[in-house]
Amino acid sequence: MGGALINVDAALRPPHLKAIIPWEAVSDLYREMAFHGGIPETGFVPIWWKKSMMAGRNKQFDFAEDFLAEIDRHPLEDSYWRGKQTALERINAPALVCASWTDQGLHTRGSLEAFERIGSAEKWLYTHGRRRALRFHLLMPLIRGEIRTSAGSS
Repeated sequence: MGGALINVDAALRPPHLKAIIPWEAVSDLYREMAFHGGIPETGFVPIWWKKSMMAGRNKQFDFAEDFLAEIDRHPLEDSYWRGKQTALERINAPALVCASWTDQGLHTRGSLEAFERIGSAEKWLYTHGRRRALRFHLLMPLIRGEIRTSAGSS
């Protein structure tokens, strides 16, 4: 969800923000997580919610909502789901958007949609077909400038 939060924050246009790298980000929870093509997603999301979100949270604080219950309450796209969409067109910071072909629709659509809709004229799309964590850790030294490409060499 980190990539999605980057997009949400960038849409607020904080003055100190210089660039963003939303890595495989969800941009529409209805279409990308809850109801792929209008069909309820009953495999990954319940497991993710129970094993990751509920089990891994700080139990001193309650969640603002029960995502699985909200899915049941909102089976069709409505104001609840529209309220969770990011105003991607408002993003004016330069963006390197990463999309993966390996997430079976979980992040792929959102990343490609973000690339198309981000308002910045300076945006680049990076795609890969490997495991997310492996690709992320291989690319980060290049992004930080620790590795030079032949195009960037003098």
